[in-house]
Formats: sequence, C-alpha cells, structure tokens
Amino acid sequence: LFGKDTFTTTDLVVKKDEVDQYYQFLDMCYRKMILKKTSEKDKCGFLRIGGTSDVPYVEVDGTKYLPVFYFEGKIDQQKFLTLRGWDWAHLRFCCKIQGVRDDLIASDYCESVALQELRKYFPLETSFVEYWPVNDITSKVVSKKNIQSGGWTRVTTNHESKQFQGRLTLIKDFPLPLMQLGQPPYKAQKALIEKKIVKCINIRPYQFMEVMVTLPHLVEHLFPSYTEEQVGNMMVSLGVVLYKGNKGQLEVIRREGLEDNYDQVPLVTVKDILSNMQNLKNVMNGGDVS
Repeated sequence: LFGKDTFTTTDLVVKKDEVDQYYQFLDMCYRKMILKKTSEKDKCGFLRIGGTSDVPYVEVDGTKYLPVFYFEGKIDQQKFLTLRGWDWAHLRFCCKIQGVRDDLIASDYCESVALQELRKYFPLETSFVEYWPVNDITSKVVSKKNIQSGGWTRVTTNHESKQFQGRLTLIKDFPLPLMQLGQPPYKAQKALIEKKIVKCINIRPYQFMEVMVTLPHLVEHLFPSYTEEQVGNMMVSLGVVLYKGNKGQLEVIRREGLEDNYDQVPLVTVKDILSNMQNLKNVMNGGDVS
C-alpha cells in the first residue's frame, strides 16, 4: 500500500486494471474526437461496407465484431457474441459518434456478430474498408439523433451535405467540339495507383488520358487510416490543387455514386497524386518532404 492515509470500511476502491482500461478508453476518445487521429491499434472504429454503409465495430481477441441491430434480415443467432463491459463501451462510443438513438444503446450489453461471419451475407466482391468520420463529430455525441435500427445501407440520419474546409478550384465548362456531339464528353474510367484500381473521370471533354479521382474514393482505397480532411490538407500543404467538377463531370460523379454526400466533392488529378506520392507517405510517417 502507498500513501499515509489508512483505508477505512467506507472507502471505495477500484482495481488497477479497471483504472488502466478507463485511462486507455479516455485516451482513445480524446485522440479520435479532438486530435482526429486514428491508429491501427485502436480497439474500435468503422467499416465502410460496399463503399456506402458505415458500421461501427469493436475488436475482441483480434476479431472485429459489429452490432446486430445495424442489420436487417436473418443472421444465425448461434454466431452472436454478447458484448459487455469495456468491449460494449468502445462500441457504444462509436454508436454515439454516429448519432444512434439512445434507446438502441441503453442496455448493459449488445448482441454482435463477427466480421468473418457477416461476410457470408454479402457478395464476394463487397469491400470492407477501415473508415473514420471526417466532419465535426463532437456535436453528434451530445445531440439527440434518431437513427433507426436495421437496413443494409448506411445507418445515419444526418443528410446535410459535407463540405471540404479547404479551397476548391472550379473546373470550367469547356466548349464541346461539334464533331464529337452524340458521344459522352466525360465518363468514368479506372486507373491503377499503388497497385490499387480506383475510379476516375477525365479532366477535359473527350480527352481520356488525363484523369482525376474524388478525394473520398482516393482515401478509401489508398489511405484508409486517415480522414478525407487530413489527406486533403496534406495535399494542399504540398502545393497540390484540389478541384470541384463542372456540370458534365458532376453528372458522371453522381451517376457513379462518387459524391459521398458532398455538395462539391473534392477532386485531385492522378498526375498530382503520382508525383507527390512519396512526399505524402513521408508526411504520414512523420518524415520530411523531399
């Protein structure tokens, strides 16, 4: 025992392990909400399923578990894991981040299903990518939202358009050559960046060699451990120009489902991505720009 005071029968004591877990939980909350930093070692987070649906998870003994009430349809109940204590506290933190209704997370426990089990209910090509919300999330934790349970789509009631805080340069509406009328001036294509295939769109009408990628799509495939705001700001700090599309490009972006709830989704050229890739990696690893 340490200290000069003597314990009495009225003193309340807490196990050291509980204090350690409490500190780790508060530290994680602070890093994610205030510092907006994520780590591969974090116990909880979100998975973006199929490029659209964001579902929270908590890691238990090296396995990711997701709350059952986020999904509709029959899931084998024998595969459920009942979460309690600190495991449920971490998952409930993510639910509060997303604005889940209080009555859905008021219990002392939560039924969950392992990610590997959940994959069986989706097509084989469905993607499951690490994700963390970009926008201000502090207000969601203390506000009363009305997110319902169930639904295989993204679970959210916040339909306000996202806004990138940095400057976006508008791409002008280029005049269309008469000889090309009848053909689409802009179209979705695919580009290979860092061994990852990403969707892209051409910069100028009918010129399909120079292309751009939306910032959310880029972050999802190449920098899933970072937020869109973080990657966008890194690029701006490196002198990279971020764009917003013209009318023709926006039509393709919406048709392909790449707007990601942005009113003006940021775009970056593949040329700028490739020429600044090493500098981006250096910045992310805490190094210097070459």
